[in-house]
Amino acid sequence: MSPYGSRAADFSLAAGLTMAAWIVLYQLNTWWFSALDWAEGVSWIFLPAAVRLLAVLLFGWAGALGLFLGGVFTMSMIEEAPLHKALGIAACSALAPLLAVGLMLRRLRLPSSLCGLGSRHLALLALASAAASVMLHNLFYWASDQRGDPLSGLLPMLAGDIAGTVIVLYLARSAMRLHGRVSRPGTIDR
Repeated sequence: MSPYGSRAADFSLAAGLTMAAWIVLYQLNTWWFSALDWAEGVSWIFLPAAVRLLAVLLFGWAGALGLFLGGVFTMSMIEEAPLHKALGIAACSALAPLLAVGLMLRRLRLPSSLCGLGSRHLALLALASAAASVMLHNLFYWASDQRGDPLSGLLPMLAGDIAGTVIVLYLARSAMRLHGRVSRPGTIDR
């Protein structure tokens, strides 16, 4: 097998995993937190925001493609949005973390993977990703006449993206710690 076939398979797998994670968390968010919606497309807790950050950190462009495809699916199939709206929102979801992570990694001179990133770095990356997402989404909503001004919804969307990211990262960290304790019986992790 050529190295290109393996790379293409890895790229497709990463995009597919990202798309699946996006769809699952989007659906869970809809079931669990729909009462916290501030407006259409804006929730005070938005779990899929964590997928944006993690997909780009783990998979780069493949993650961004998965975000785009997951966004198109959730917007067109679940939300039944018109295709132009689904494509615009999906593009915002994919581009925002690419821009934010790329800028922050260069600016802070961080490694381009999760290795070596501390809690402070992840918090800064989560904030930058959430801010970029909020700005792009609100500009899209405003430009497509879905909001009266580009600033409405900034605070609830930013809070929702940060809350969703923190919840998912905390649950992932707790699961990893629990797995470490279970996989090594007789030892105590601190």
